[in-house]
Amino acid sequence: MKVLFLASWYPMNGRSGNGIFAIRQAEALAQAYRRSGRSVTVDVMAVQPRAWTGGRVQILGEVPDVPDRTTQAEGLRHWLLGYRDGRGGLFSLIDQCWAWIRLLRAYRRHHGERPTVVVAQVAWKAAVVALLLGRPYGVMEHWSGYLEKEPPLKPIPKWLVRLSLRHARSVAAVSPWLADALMQFCSGLRVSTLPNVIEEVHWTPPAVDLAAGQGAAGGVTSGSEPWRDPRVFLHVSDLAPVKNPALLFGAWALSGLSDQGYLLRVAGEYSQESKARYASVKGLEWLGILSPTELCYQLRSSRALLLSSHRETFSILAGEALLNGCSVWTSYPPLRSFYQGLDGLVSLPDDQPLTWSLALQEAAASNPHPWNSPQAVRLVQERLKPYRNHEAGQAMLSWIDAWKP
Repeated sequence: MKVLFLASWYPMNGRSGNGIFAIRQAEALAQAYRRSGRSVTVDVMAVQPRAWTGGRVQILGEVPDVPDRTTQAEGLRHWLLGYRDGRGGLFSLIDQCWAWIRLLRAYRRHHGERPTVVVAQVAWKAAVVALLLGRPYGVMEHWSGYLEKEPPLKPIPKWLVRLSLRHARSVAAVSPWLADALMQFCSGLRVSTLPNVIEEVHWTPPAVDLAAGQGAAGGVTSGSEPWRDPRVFLHVSDLAPVKNPALLFGAWALSGLSDQGYLLRVAGEYSQESKARYASVKGLEWLGILSPTELCYQLRSSRALLLSSHRETFSILAGEALLNGCSVWTSYPPLRSFYQGLDGLVSLPDDQPLTWSLALQEAAASNPHPWNSPQAVRLVQERLKPYRNHEAGQAMLSWIDAWKP
């Protein structure tokens, strides 16, 4: 059997970046098939505009030589092509279609036949390609646009997405609230829930008491474990509007904590233009793109992760933070409900800058609550067990088995 993942976004920064969810799920599935002893190939295919990648991308069936990538041992094969962007309209559509055709032809030459089944990672545009490919396919949805009152799709893309969803053998989403939103978008559609994958590096319990520890931010103990600095907060995102950076930086500036020696570290796949918008905000440290190991280190160094998003499809990041003993601040109702009862969750009643600013000031006036005991972290691990590589891969394998020919 041959499984082809069609990815609407492909991470161009190794183990980090937009689209990493598709790679993680493909890796987890490949491992699940290997454990089952079944002869199955798993491939990932994507077409990217060159402006996203900083130049031409052409990886026809090769496994990228990227640090920390585990797929070389997994036998996961990647098929990528870049296309000229900025031409717009029909020309852009032709460029994309030609890139897909080239990849699919190369895939067939390599394997000798078409894929048995296709997993479309995000309906627009991967599921539309799967529909045109004419192979049995399922849709795995991650896009937060369905959580808006009106998904930001133009009429023709909206029609194509609904058509591709209705023709899919099965549709799944990464959280119950995203599944509900998808069913509202496409009436009569049945949507199940499949877990995202939280990488194993985040499941290793901290080697020291992270709630104790004083010292400089980013300092280390005699081993390799960082001390948690109560003066350091962390934010990780691409600073897109949905991540609500205006709330984050507005509340931070309003709190005045930078004048008291507090620091807000900002990591992620943000652009230099996004960074420049907040150049006047004091007390910021820009970290850029982090590997999973670097992210783990920062989470274990920081007092709290400030998750200011308007909406989240699931938020792998929130799970990663709690597994690393880092508190998560959020006002997004589904996340507050999902993590309810866990000590590491700081649930804020709304997304107003004044509310967040006052919470920051109150935190600065009190000692950090040492919530991250071994027992508390075990409760987090139990809540997130379905999102572990082994369990998530097995869930996806069972999902595909339920609808494959």
